[in-house]
Amino acid sequence: TQAGSLNAPGRLRFDFNTPGAPAPSVLRDVEQQVNEVLMDDLEVRAFVTSQTEARRLGAMALFGEKYGDEVRVVEVGEYARELCGGTHAARSGQLGLVKILHEASIGSGVRRVEALVGMDAFGFLAREHLLVSRLAEVYRVPVDQVGDRVEHTIAQLRDAERELEKLRAQLVLSGA
Repeated sequence: TQAGSLNAPGRLRFDFNTPGAPAPSVLRDVEQQVNEVLMDDLEVRAFVTSQTEARRLGAMALFGEKYGDEVRVVEVGEYARELCGGTHAARSGQLGLVKILHEASIGSGVRRVEALVGMDAFGFLAREHLLVSRLAEVYRVPVDQVGDRVEHTIAQLRDAERELEKLRAQLVLSGA
């Protein structure tokens, strides 16, 4: 369940209750699903109704029972229906793109996801693309092999550091 959030130009933060960290594959799946909803350009509709009617409609109350008798419901097409204080877009497609940056614990049983939205997300992905392209040039490999080559280079460096330590230890023992 949601434990807090922030919507600001170009970014978002979402806090949620869970006993453990979600797997990276779950975060990828969530990001993909959110972007599919955004690309579907669903209508966002807000209306005020009674709390009873909102519950009957299946609206999610994300912060417990702090709502009054009259509540504001926001619908995103048929995808979501929630109690919400503010509408941030008229259509889901206005948000553009969401790119999850990271997820971390912020307290016992509470995790936080931070993400970029819209042009900020696009700019981040463009910078990432340039970095990966540059690494592909340096390693002289296709882009999809960059990760393996970086891992291989790090392993070689660790092996060389261990060998250097052995040589230093031998020099000390030999009295040189």
